[in-house]
Amino acid sequence: NKGSEVSWSKPAPTIPHGKMRLEESVALALRHNRTIKSAYLNRISEKYTLQVAEDEFNLDYSITPQYGLSSTGRSAVDVPRVNTHSYGSSFSLSKRAKTGASLSFAWANSITDAEEAKPSLTTSWTLSATQPLLRGAGIDVNTVNLRTARITNENNILSLQSTLISTITSIITTYRTYLQTYR
Repeated sequence: NKGSEVSWSKPAPTIPHGKMRLEESVALALRHNRTIKSAYLNRISEKYTLQVAEDEFNLDYSITPQYGLSSTGRSAVDVPRVNTHSYGSSFSLSKRAKTGASLSFAWANSITDAEEAKPSLTTSWTLSATQPLLRGAGIDVNTVNLRTARITNENNILSLQSTLISTITSIITTYRTYLQTYR
């Protein structure tokens, strides 16, 4: 069916000799440059790598719901089967400090409800802190990954700028060579 064909790319405009300005040449070349598109896509993954490194010292938390069902009893006729339901939740927080210290807090609640018995509530919590004193201690040691990621990010930005500059320089040189040849 010829009427339903869709064209995904526009045909390149035809421009008479000497009528395209330098700005238009640069814009056209940058718009369709695969090297630059690839460099920008790489920047997205590089930003993610930096974000992961910076997230190392952020607060982590989790909430976990729980449910369980168990049955006990004998297979004899006169002994009824007893169902026990248990449900609850736990909550935890943890943070890693730049000094190497680790702080964590956990809180758990559970309720056990058996037939023909009163429900029982169990609550527990823990708080812990650790600080390495020798190996792995200190801000300089624990922030190496973060500093490395930030330096790598700055280098990646400079690399992207260098790619853009070299591409634009190449376009300008080619444009001027074209104008000299045309004249």
